[in-house]
Amino acid sequence: MNDEKVANRLGVARQTIWKWRKHPATLGPDKLAKLAFALDCEPIQLWGPPARPSLDVIMMGEDDDTVKEAAEMLAIFKRRGRG
Repeated sequence: MNDEKVANRLGVARQTIWKWRKHPATLGPDKLAKLAFALDCEPIQLWGPPARPSLDVIMMGEDDDTVKEAAEMLAIFKRRGRG
């Protein structure tokens, strides 16, 4: 999605979105939440590298037992040299 479309969704100027992209450190939690809403994603997804899936996002909404089981499985893969 281009800057103009994001800006229109948020009701801000296109230049505002450009500034946010060029200077992400200036984005506070409120701005990140608005940007995530405009992009139809969770704020946490904006923090990591785009090509790397976020385990937090994958497990979002799962119950504690499922998260614990997934963490144990990842620990096994890591011990076996797969992680």
